[in-house]
Amino acid sequence: MSKIAEIWKETYKIRDYEVRPDARVSIAVIADFLQDAAGHHAEGMNLSGYRLYEDGYAWVLTRLKISMTRYPRMGETLLIETWPTGLEKYIASRDFLLKTDKGEACGVATSAWVALNIESRKMDPLPDYVNLEHEPRKERALEFSSRSLPRLKNHEYALTFKVRESDLDFNNHVNNAHYLSWALESIPLEKREGLSPADVDILFRAEARYGDEAEARCINNTDIEKNRLSRHSIVRVEDGTELARIQVSWTDQHNV
Repeated sequence: MSKIAEIWKETYKIRDYEVRPDARVSIAVIADFLQDAAGHHAEGMNLSGYRLYEDGYAWVLTRLKISMTRYPRMGETLLIETWPTGLEKYIASRDFLLKTDKGEACGVATSAWVALNIESRKMDPLPDYVNLEHEPRKERALEFSSRSLPRLKNHEYALTFKVRESDLDFNNHVNNAHYLSWALESIPLEKREGLSPADVDILFRAEARYGDEAEARCINNTDIEKNRLSRHSIVRVEDGTELARIQVSWTDQHNV
């Protein structure tokens, strides 16, 4: 018989190498924290990446949306609460609530995960034991505003990155947070000076492996006060495969 999944809580001390020059934690590090907390909770539910790996699968994040109202500073502690929110044939969803060390909410996030067949490198239906052993909670922290993100038809800026060994994760492909770092860096620094991401929505479409060259392309409207939005596409240079689509809403740095 399945049981309602508990809410997992985990704390993270913000260290000096995890912050931006303004001493606030970066959004890419937040994304890493979310994946870390999700992995620990899955392990506690006996649904860890190791268990799936033994059956020929890997947990893969396919979409992530983060909304921040405040970025903790160096030396502060961030509390993350996370819980599964839905199960479909192919997709498991999970939400997050972020709090400061004073217990104040500072962000929310939602995510979608699939079981990747390690041999075929394609998405398979979720293993039966994922559905049978745990029932998701109904509370939602955040929801995706659309089923997908629009394709980037042209771009203003582009920056190329070579995939290094240090970019890879347990699944032997580029860690998801690196796509976000690449996307943000593709905007010239002077165009985003004094701004911080308020909301990011990332749709992961394909894998990047060691040695690949990835081009981060973007259209940037951060200088338009009423519509501070940038849209991004990460593309494999060799064959033009789109690896990720990203949309970022920006706000004044002092606001978060």
